[in-house]
Amino acid sequence: MNSAGLISIDPIAKTSSTALTISGASGLSGIVEYAPDFFAVIGGKGVYRVDFTSSPPKSALIKTITEAGNLNGLSTFTNESVLVGDAGKGVVYRLDVHKGTYEQVIKDATMAPSGSIPFGIDGLRYRASDSTLWYTNIFRNSFHRVSLDPVTGKAAGSVATLWTNLMGDDLCFGPAVQQGDGSVKESAKVYVATNGRNSLVE
Repeated sequence: MNSAGLISIDPIAKTSSTALTISGASGLSGIVEYAPDFFAVIGGKGVYRVDFTSSPPKSALIKTITEAGNLNGLSTFTNESVLVGDAGKGVVYRLDVHKGTYEQVIKDATMAPSGSIPFGIDGLRYRASDSTLWYTNIFRNSFHRVSLDPVTGKAAGSVATLWTNLMGDDLCFGPAVQQGDGSVKESAKVYVATNGRNSLVE
């Protein structure tokens, strides 16, 4: 989080290189691909667009969320918007990646910061097929999910807590599975990285 360099990793060759350095950012803390070869990247209180359709790739500021505490997690929401977690304030914003407009859509006690940093909601992922947001709270050692309104991004139900005894950092969904009829079914599995334990929980 102390470098503005975006690293490209080749998992087959096991090599890495700096794809670009994002101008205006002092450090990067979250990334998500919201459209093919277009990424949203958190840099401080700003969210940047990185365009890999050009060579070399280009970056541009989408929006600075001036009231943010400590932006960290990112997830796609719709074709036009992403969800941005604020670990310092324990809230989630919905940001339009084209217009640059945003609003706070979720605030819950399970997202609240704690600890000496302080830090709250960390990794987050939204699954459109069931309109559910999954997220960790790193220093509360907890993992949660909540149903969202698929249009506004606001909570559409109560928060469910999956555990409160294991530090979870970032997370992802399992790979989609192709069915016999050619259709693709999203995986029901969620994988959570445990940070200091150097393990992955399914």
